[in-house]
Amino acid sequence: MSDEKRSIPIIADEYVDMEFGTGALKITPGHDPNDYAIGKKFDLPIINIMNKDGSMNANSGARYNSLDRFDARTKLWEDMEAEGLTIKVFFFNYISFIINIYLAHYISLH
Repeated sequence: MSDEKRSIPIIADEYVDMEFGTGALKITPGHDPNDYAIGKKFDLPIINIMNKDGSMNANSGARYNSLDRFDARTKLWEDMEAEGLTIKVFFFNYISFIINIYLAHYISLH
């Protein structure tokens, strides 16, 4: 893994749906409004790890610094597997998920 290690806090919040997936959720306060709200609630820092061109910056750690985001994602997953940090791999149909969220939101408004 990277030579710069950070501890990752584990928090409990009612926002997480225990019936969906593992019941665990990664919170990235700078990612979206929901994560931001949870981050504020628990005083989590916003750490920018990307440059405007989509490459990783120094906050991503020496191993990933300057890599393209897609290359960094692949490298990170390989590193996590090598360290024995992955438990389960499953493929997720993102488009179907977005459509279902949109439909659920639309139906709730009508």
